[in-house]
Amino acid sequence: MDEDKKVSKALFLYTKEWGGTKTDQNMPTVFLIDKKGVVQFKYHSQYTNDRPTAEYIERIVQKML
Repeated sequence: MDEDKKVSKALFLYTKEWGGTKTDQNMPTVFLIDKKGVVQFKYHSQYTNDRPTAEYIERIVQKML
């Protein structure tokens, strides 16, 4: 858990206003990081319901292996 939101703030994913809503929140984002610590995939959602499917992420992970 990131109770102090240190990671979210460092990645600029924490905001007090987003999508017309004024409240403290993290913007939904998916990162896939390889064994060397390099980001291979990043998806920054516009809404909480537009994230990539598990099948799509699985295909990306398979390419990373």
